[in-house]
Amino acid sequence: ADVIADFSASIEVSRHLGRNVDAKARRVAAFLNPRGSDLVVIAEDSTREYPLDCLEMQYYREVLANPDLELHLQPPEGRIRFSRSCRDVSSRIPSDQVAMHAAIGSRALRKALSDAAPRVDIWIGSDDLSSKHVNIQPSPIMQWTVGDFQVITDRGFVDQIREFRRNKLPSETGGVLLGCWDLIRKLIYVVHSIASPADSTEHKTLYIRGSAGLKDAVDSAAAKTAFMLRYVGEWHSHPDGLGSEPSPDDMTLWQWLDEKTRQDGFPSLMLIMGEGGMTWCVGSSIKTVLDISN
Repeated sequence: ADVIADFSASIEVSRHLGRNVDAKARRVAAFLNPRGSDLVVIAEDSTREYPLDCLEMQYYREVLANPDLELHLQPPEGRIRFSRSCRDVSSRIPSDQVAMHAAIGSRALRKALSDAAPRVDIWIGSDDLSSKHVNIQPSPIMQWTVGDFQVITDRGFVDQIREFRRNKLPSETGGVLLGCWDLIRKLIYVVHSIASPADSTEHKTLYIRGSAGLKDAVDSAAAKTAFMLRYVGEWHSHPDGLGSEPSPDDMTLWQWLDEKTRQDGFPSLMLIMGEGGMTWCVGSSIKTVLDISN
């Protein structure tokens, strides 16, 4: 096949098609949001350098950042449970909405497949059957093998962390990482960071993350993304000239994190951002990336 099209609106189906099906075919996905008001179309590039699951993560980040998508993934009232598994919940959607989005989606798929580049598009519907188009410019994918896991992120996230670090120099700073785990496939998606809380301690050779407003911010991000993006770990910066390798204090923190996160079945995740490189700490493994300029 040249193209594999996913209309299932199922995360597991999308993951399976993107990660477990051995084919060169380009993947595309189209689905409605839970209320049926908005349409999402995600298309890989023709060479599959932007896999479907990675583009999905950037879509969730747009949901967090764009005020027009504040209620995009919120569940509708009057939902119907038709079976006993946790995702077997459906809802009624007016047929005129479905017809409108079917027409838009048909044209959008043809347009996406006529171009070799990746695409992520959202059409936000209104009661008068008009729609507002949101196009997300996909950010280049970045991924590294760290121990048994594959850490997957993108240039947009790395630039965000570098900007947080740059704004606080010569002091250290940090925050929490938002993303999601795929323990079956040993994947860690790191998508977004919440900036250092106001009560944090930030000095030239010391960072102690505070907690003011942090729980509410993490809970809000989870709710806006239908609990796809959650807390996955911690990050902090090192000042210029010190690299990104973990210090003895960092190792102590990492071990403490591992004890806590493994209680929930996840290995620990910590990112250290330095002047020209970064270090990922996952479980009991460390990966230092020396050049992140490209």
